[in-house]
Amino acid sequence: MVIDKVMSKHLTRYFDPSKTIPEETLQKLLTFLRSTPSSVNVQPNHFYVLGSDEGKKRLADNLGE
Repeated sequence: MVIDKVMSKHLTRYFDPSKTIPEETLQKLLTFLRSTPSSVNVQPNHFYVLGSDEGKKRLADNLGE
């Protein structure tokens, strides 16, 4: 994983549902995210990894628009 790509902060509004993140890449990304500090070193981060359309729909329904 190239750290420059992670740090580029490119945001997207639409995702290609036919593409998936390989499991090894996902685990590396989650390891990286878990180790990121917060401003007061409390790490109050919560990450949701959704792999099914049902899970994505349930999250979207609870987030509103």
